[in-house]
Amino acid sequence: HWYAQLRQRDPALVVLHYGTNEGEAADLGTKNYREDLLPVVRGLRAGLPDVPCLLVGPMDRADTNDKGELVSRPVVQRISDVQRRVAYMAGCAFFDTFKAMGGEGSMARWYKNHLGGGDMTHPTRQGADRIGVQGF
Repeated sequence: HWYAQLRQRDPALVVLHYGTNEGEAADLGTKNYREDLLPVVRGLRAGLPDVPCLLVGPMDRADTNDKGELVSRPVVQRISDVQRRVAYMAGCAFFDTFKAMGGEGSMARWYKNHLGGGDMTHPTRQGADRIGVQGF
């Protein structure tokens, strides 16, 4: 039913953006994540075989370490790595938001420059403008 609904909309591109919620799971297993994500993306490709797709990876997320420093959550890089592989396996393009932000430590830098929100997960309005309007 979902694919039939999508086909009726005649999309020119399908964009999937995953990873923020998964970033809550510090112990996220990459094999299990890949096994969960790949059928979703492959199913979408099967349902819309002539429509290009783009998988967009998560933004960096930061936590405070025991020294009081803001550091990237290691799980974000793992999620991005899995998503890159899944995109390749399913025939989709992949945009690595983590790397586009600046990679390791980028949310801390974004926060200090008023581009990242106080939750160390989401952009501020200025950060969203940078992503959506100005580009990285």
